Amino acid sequence: MSWIYNYEDNTVVTGTSEDDSISNDGDSVTIDGGAVNDYIQNYYGDSVTIDGGAGNDYIYNYGNNVLIEYASGDGNDSIVGFNETSTLSITGNGINLSDAVIKAHRINITAISLKEAISS
Repeated sequence: MSWIYNYEDNTVVTGTSEDDSISNDGDSVTIDGGAVNDYIQNYYGDSVTIDGGAGNDYIYNYGNNVLIEYASGDGNDSIVGFNETSTLSITGNGINLSDAVIKAHRINITAISLKEAISS
């Protein structure tokens, strides 16, 4: 497992070809976990984009205005800390609503143009 720590703002953090543990404390950061199983923690970083990539990823978010990207084929990801300022983007061909399992505790998830997002 590779351990990656980021304390800088306005940067891109890219995972390795191994399972990664990525920790972020920076603002305006893009995190790309890569193609394996990753453990990604966003500690209070605001305006962060997280893409776990392929593999089964665990994403923990404690920041605000965080975009979490998921595409078809990305595996079974778990997200903890999805708050009222978070956005979950689901893209890719072949994603069916019956395939999606979204569990939320004390948060409203609003689907805007869900049909378009699922079929595109």
